Amino acid sequence: TDRILELSAISVRSSRAGPDLHDIDLVVRSSEIVAIAGVDGNGQTELEDLLTGLARSTDGEFGLHGRQVAELSPAALDRAGVRVVSSDRHRRAVIPTLSISENFTLGMAVRRPFARWWRTDREAIGDAAEAMREEYEIKAPDLDAPLATLSGGNQQRVVLARALRAGARLLVACQPTRGLDIRAAAYVRRRLAEAAADGSGVLLISSDLDEVMELADRCVVMSGGTTAASLEGRRFTRANVGRAMGGAPEERVA
Repeated sequence: TDRILELSAISVRSSRAGPDLHDIDLVVRSSEIVAIAGVDGNGQTELEDLLTGLARSTDGEFGLHGRQVAELSPAALDRAGVRVVSSDRHRRAVIPTLSISENFTLGMAVRRPFARWWRTDREAIGDAAEAMREEYEIKAPDLDAPLATLSGGNQQRVVLARALRAGARLLVACQPTRGLDIRAAAYVRRRLAEAAADGSGVLLISSDLDEVMELADRCVVMSGGTTAASLEGRRFTRANVGRAMGGAPEERVA
């Protein structure tokens, strides 16, 4: 199976209140879901920053599709098929005051097929938004209405639709069901599983242990800004994830 993402001994200086990342080792292959589990505040947000191009590594190697990558800007990562469902929807993923259609194409409206000769093609944006509304079963009677008029679950469907557009090779899903009701959370999890079944690699960063156990093929536990344990096969159990989250060294995880 293709290695879509490979981090080797990666270190990142945190610009937040969280820990610096150090010696991060991580592999995500096509058609699999790898979970990042851990108590909040152990480097998950810093890892998200790295994978969205908002933070730069100070050491280690970052590989995509079998090649080492030097440029990690948001645009370069997007061109490489890395798409993100942000942990903070309102600050990073959407602009609630813009229309639903505009949020569907946020960040894409300056290039084809949504722009021609530096002019926005509103008909193309409307057609794409209508197609995504239908595919993702979004309850939005008026696509020109502000995104803020949608429920949280429907807003997250807009984010998912944008992330899973054509060319998605790696989906980084950060706390994708936080704050959603049971039905909306189940829908998001189903779409993540379908993305992996269709060949994408999925990196699930989640503090919801039930979600991790339901979706993931493998699990990496973060503690203190590093990858403290990697669990798969028979070792990937709820008890072992809990032990690793509690600080037990990997050699002591059964």
